[in-house]
Amino acid sequence: MADHVSITVDDRAAQAVFARLEAVGKKPPMKAVATELYMFVRKTFYYDQTDPWGNQWPPLSPLTLKARRRRKNSSHQKLLDTSKLWASIKDRNTDFEAIVTAGEGLGDPRATVNQFGTTNAGRSRNVRIPARPFFPLRGETPDIPEPWWPTLAEPIRKALEEAAT
Repeated sequence: MADHVSITVDDRAAQAVFARLEAVGKKPPMKAVATELYMFVRKTFYYDQTDPWGNQWPPLSPLTLKARRRRKNSSHQKLLDTSKLWASIKDRNTDFEAIVTAGEGLGDPRATVNQFGTTNAGRSRNVRIPARPFFPLRGETPDIPEPWWPTLAEPIRKALEEAAT
């Protein structure tokens, strides 16, 4: 009979998985996540003309439509008067983040005004512009719509699966 009891834990398999997971960091899935998030935001903004949760944006005011006609712009499409805001939607990523921005470099607050609305627009600063959210934010808190999650999670799931095999 043995004079002692022992147990050995061999973590070589776990260490191999950790090494493969570290390799995921060298080819991060966040670029794909940023691209997908960018596509969702642009779809909401241009094609759906709704907030990210599917609620219709308020119609353009008669004054806005009149101003557009005066400038020879007969479009009734919201947020696309000059297309500058649309063109400012950009994506980028780090190894750990997927980032989508709008309004950078425009020199005016049109992205935040349209996202959150305002009551002090116009020359007299008493014109109300209703919120027409195109980013998945509730206030300043991110709130990704449920239908977006599977698409956004897929690149991460795929990278982890590849690392684990």
